[in-house]
Amino acid sequence: MESRELDNVARQLQRERQASEEAIDTLRRGVDRANQKSYASSTILGQALIKSFAHSFAVLYEERLHLLRKGKAAVDAELVVNKLKNVDPYVVWVIIAKTGLDVLGKESHPQLVELSVPMSQAVHNQLRLDWYWKENRDLYKDTERYFHPATGTRQKNTVLKRAFNKAGIEWPSWNRTVHHKVGGWLLDIFMRATGWLKVETRQRTKLRKCSVLVYSREYLELRDTITHQAESVAFCQWPMLCPPIAHTNEEPGGYLSEIIRKSQPVIRKSHSLGACKQGELPLRMMNNLMGVALRINRDVLEVANHCKEHQISIGKFCCDKFIDPPASPGEHPTEEELREYKRARRTIEDHNAQLAQRNWRTSEVMYVANKYADEPAFYCVVSADYRGRIYYNNTALNPQGTDFDRSLLYFSGEGVVDPYYLAFNVSNAYGNDKMSMKDRIDWTYDNFPLIERIARDPIGTISDWEVAAEPWVFMASCCEFARCCIWETKWTSGLPVGVDATQSGIQVLCSLTLDGNGGDLVNLTPGDKPQDGYKTVADYAANLLDSPYNSWLNRKVSKRVCMTVPYGVSRNSARSYIRNELNAQGRDLSEPGVLSDIVYAIYDEAIPSIFPGPVNAMNWLQSSAQKILETQDEICWTSPSGFKVVQDLRKPKGKRVKTRLLGSIVTSFVADGAGEVDKAHHKNALAPNVVHAADAALIHYVFSYWDKPFMCIHDCTLGRSCDMREMGQQVRLHFAEMYKHPVLQEWANEVGVEIPEDLMKNTLDIELVNESDYFFC
Repeated sequence: MESRELDNVARQLQRERQASEEAIDTLRRGVDRANQKSYASSTILGQALIKSFAHSFAVLYEERLHLLRKGKAAVDAELVVNKLKNVDPYVVWVIIAKTGLDVLGKESHPQLVELSVPMSQAVHNQLRLDWYWKENRDLYKDTERYFHPATGTRQKNTVLKRAFNKAGIEWPSWNRTVHHKVGGWLLDIFMRATGWLKVETRQRTKLRKCSVLVYSREYLELRDTITHQAESVAFCQWPMLCPPIAHTNEEPGGYLSEIIRKSQPVIRKSHSLGACKQGELPLRMMNNLMGVALRINRDVLEVANHCKEHQISIGKFCCDKFIDPPASPGEHPTEEELREYKRARRTIEDHNAQLAQRNWRTSEVMYVANKYADEPAFYCVVSADYRGRIYYNNTALNPQGTDFDRSLLYFSGEGVVDPYYLAFNVSNAYGNDKMSMKDRIDWTYDNFPLIERIARDPIGTISDWEVAAEPWVFMASCCEFARCCIWETKWTSGLPVGVDATQSGIQVLCSLTLDGNGGDLVNLTPGDKPQDGYKTVADYAANLLDSPYNSWLNRKVSKRVCMTVPYGVSRNSARSYIRNELNAQGRDLSEPGVLSDIVYAIYDEAIPSIFPGPVNAMNWLQSSAQKILETQDEICWTSPSGFKVVQDLRKPKGKRVKTRLLGSIVTSFVADGAGEVDKAHHKNALAPNVVHAADAALIHYVFSYWDKPFMCIHDCTLGRSCDMREMGQQVRLHFAEMYKHPVLQEWANEVGVEIPEDLMKNTLDIELVNESDYFFC
């Protein structure tokens, strides 16, 4: 190993130590910040504690409440029973555990009343909201729709209480005496079930003593154990300065310290490699991808730093500003002025409350990008999910991230420029990916003035490029194309050029069943221009609707529903996708029945008529799950590339607790582990998993022996402009070779089911993929 390589290994070891230290420091600061803001329950420690003790609390709660019903075990039994008799004990646990941890996080030695009363008040608020829901569900929904994710529980309570009081629906609130009694009983159960607290008498003044709650030794030991476990795996997953360690069937590779931490298996959330040996091609492909050297695109980073400094948001680059509250309406405002002031203030406060959450992703990417800005090369660690799909482990500077993330990445090893594919990338990024190849290239050459203007001054021309479909990639492509193909000041390029499959899920199902009709619509066969299955479905559905609703349908309305057909999209999900897109386009859906008619036209009529083969294949795969599970607890098969797929889906040993105050929370009532087989989940997951395993197998085939820089985003591949012709040929060649084999029959034989006679269409000549320009484009 050369000295420079050794130096990079040493620097990487130092970087990983820094990544661990920084992650631990961030974890601790987050805990401290949460404690100070009375959000201790939201930390890793708080969540672990809430999940661990749910069952023991619920059991004791029901036992003690049963004794209360008999008038035993406590004073004020009748009062407590009347207030709590209809509450789910798991809901009570989540509420009082959250409240207790939040109080204890900020005040380590509270008096009993400082804990018991807030617990009772929290349960009281939950009961009140449940009562509101039962009394007038429509009013509740109308009020709740103005809440956003950052709306606090106190604000929810206040707004809903005001709305219901105004409507004459008033909840009989508990007085402080009731809160003392109910809260004292809840605190007693809390302490008995957890053993976290004990009562001590403290001298407050010379003449006064008081009882306070302090942590027990058992709690402190538990806290330290959980914290230590969390810190032991805390790690900032940054890119590597040297090539990652190769994955094997014996040991996971990746980061140099992974052999010690053992926190990132090769196959995510599934069987270990020791229990499930993988074929050569998948591992070879992953190792090949981890050896690709990247660097930062300085053109993009310079613009991004400017935008961050001046808080300019563009596309997925979110850097929104803090907005000052509106000016006060004065001492004697009119009712309308006061209402308008409150409305404006609420809008601004909602914006500011969500600011950190919206900007977080951009801040993280910018931090890492600037950290690696001067590195001539860095590498990304990858792993696979249980279906074989490849994922990058680093959370920032990730090719599978947003348009902005991808624009920052540049292949370290450049190649000779191919003007055709640089022009192709410019046009695609602008949003011309549905044009013919000739029209895409012509668009680029017809827009030289725009491209040159952007390349000369990307900061001054933000308004020109922020309108593109992928603004950051478009800007980066303009800079590269101008230097390489217009000004000719640069003769090599490392800009990633991307090509994508056309409705990859439908392509896979058509190939599995050799469905020529469906294959024609997703570009498995050659044509003069790209076929658009989304538009075909929209046009078909439009013919079933009256005016003006038929004019509402376009490819965007049908796109997401069509895209999720291979994955078993439900009617409710389809309805939601269609509604969201129509709302985004400003359509009025208030007239009864309009949305239902549109959903029926697209989901029930157009898609089964346009893509009958894929729909039937998806339905058959779903029905096969039940038969397979008659004799086994999991569904296992080998993908065409040799990847061992293990679909092992079980119901969690836990209880899902939904509260109107806290959202939906999962609490485990036993230790780690899974329960019985989840047959419904198996049924819904089998079709998408067969499809995903097949499209992952294609990527394994293409890139296991590929010796040039590349990236992959599931069914999208990226490479240098000079390599794209060969990459396209290889994708088509391996796709055709893969489906020349009876892939679906081999799958059926392996899992033990029979293929219906009418499922296989045998009308597709899979070799024609090699002649299709628009199969991957």
